[in-house]
Amino acid sequence: MISASFVEAAAAAVTAGAALGLYREGRRASRSIRTNARRSADADDRSTGNRRFLRWLAPRALGVEDSRQPAEFDPDTDAARTDGGSNDA
Repeated sequence: MISASFVEAAAAAVTAGAALGLYREGRRASRSIRTNARRSADADDRSTGNRRFLRWLAPRALGVEDSRQPAEFDPDTDAARTDGGSNDA
């Protein structure tokens, strides 16, 4: 005959295993959410950079002089250099 303490121990082990499984699934889901958020942010950054570049390029492609647009595009500062020098302050 199976003792009550054995049944209780088995039930505790099953419960602990289930809890560990749920914990791992939660961690995996959390990691997936963070990864997807990071990928989305990277895509947004690339998209923003592309828009900035196209906004700078469009007048030049059309042959239109725009005095508001600097002469050289710099994606790091989203500013263009007119002096041909560095953007370092």
